[in-house]
This record gives sequence, structure tokens and C-alpha cells, in this order.
Amino acid sequence: MEGLKPVILMLISQIALAAANVIAKLAIDDGMSMRVATAYRLIFSSAFTIPLALIFDRYLSTFVLLHLHFNLLLLVH
Repeated sequence: MEGLKPVILMLISQIALAAANVIAKLAIDDGMSMRVATAYRLIFSSAFTIPLALIFDRYLSTFVLLHLHFNLLLLVH
């Protein structure tokens, strides 16, 4: 099961991307302006990506910062 995890996640990602493209195509065919559709797409992607970046970057930057301080402490002494 562990070997299938990346495949399943990629499959879910591809299905979500295809669904987003179909929804965008239907909205544009229904009369929505391309500029408005692009703006909505950017707003929704930012609203989803920014919280993830803040969560994961906070953990990663804290780890890197602690590692850096530890290395500097070893260099000073």
C-alpha cells in the first residue's frame, strides 16, 4: 500500500485538475468573461495555497532556524 500512495495522490491531483478545467470551460461557454474566469481561478488558487505555504513554511523555517543557531553555537565555542 505504501508504494501506491504516490500514484493515488497523483491520480487524485489529475482528477481535480481535470474537473477544474471542465468547470472553467463550462463557465466560459456559458458567457463568463475570460478575464473574470482567470481572476476567479487565481483568487481560489491563492486562497488554497497561501494557508498551506504558511503552515509548512513555518515548520520548515523553524527547523532551519534552530539548525542554523545550533551550528553557530558549535562554531562559537
